[in-house]
Amino acid sequence: MGGTRVTIRDVAAAAGVHASTVSRILRERDGSPSGTRDRVLAAATALGYSPNLLARALTQQRAPIVPLLIPDVANAFFPAVALGAEETARRAGYALLLCNTESAENLERQYLESLVPLQVPFVIVVPNAETSAATLLEFVPRCPIVLVDRLIEGLDLPSVTVDNTLGGRLATEHLLELGHTRIACVSGPADTSTARDRLHGYALAMEERSLEPVIVPGGFTTEDGVRAARAFLRLKLRPTAVTAPNDLAGLAFIRELAAHDVRVPEDVSVVGFDDLEFAAYSRPALTTIHQPARRMGSEAVRVALDARARGAPTHVRLRPRLVVRESTRAFG
Repeated sequence: MGGTRVTIRDVAAAAGVHASTVSRILRERDGSPSGTRDRVLAAATALGYSPNLLARALTQQRAPIVPLLIPDVANAFFPAVALGAEETARRAGYALLLCNTESAENLERQYLESLVPLQVPFVIVVPNAETSAATLLEFVPRCPIVLVDRLIEGLDLPSVTVDNTLGGRLATEHLLELGHTRIACVSGPADTSTARDRLHGYALAMEERSLEPVIVPGGFTTEDGVRAARAFLRLKLRPTAVTAPNDLAGLAFIRELAAHDVRVPEDVSVVGFDDLEFAAYSRPALTTIHQPARRMGSEAVRVALDARARGAPTHVRLRPRLVVRESTRAFG
């Protein structure tokens, strides 16, 4: 467009529809046939249309933002979720507001209390380990909430998760297929659904082979990985393989083993969980369970918009997959 700002009228002309139709479609408030919607979105993308969010806020007296509450911005998994959410939110005419709750329920509550007066269309929440159903239920009538990554027992809200039980099984079964029988599982925080389900998947795989599980207390941070490695090294009958609760803890676990002259994978095989980008560039490159973080964020926005239109909770569960690299090898 030669440097000139693209307007809704430009998009409407390119799509062959009225400007009001474009406006409704971009705000996800239009009942037009899917062909019309696809044509408008394609025209907007081709022209590089970017909505004037500030102008919309002033005219609608509401904030055209989608808040995303995450527990730990330093964990690369959550920014990846945010990237997917931001892309889909932007296409729908919203700006993403990232809120780091630092895994603290009181900070999570403060964010929610400050967001409600802004009349945001919905809030996407990755629950903290401390998050209670009562806390979120308090805000749901005033601000629709979509859960992503983690669930809260007894709370039926729209959600997007990965099948973490399957992920735990895949990690364990990979090690079993390599001939390992003494396999330890470094656990995550017991009060998060993701950690519980990954541990459950591990336990199921071990039970099917009539093998004794070995649980090493851990968590999702690098510090947790170091502590878990030290506990692992104190075991009298040391396992030959380990499943970690996530990549961060898994890589810290490997580093701490190396500091005590225990080699991976020569002495111990290790499997992570997440498939963060840097996992492929560690030494050794980390075998891990891939979960589609960006897609989770994107689906969370889509589910939120869908829930607003239909009024019923939607639950999306994505499938993880095993990514084999250098941190695992056959036993013996």
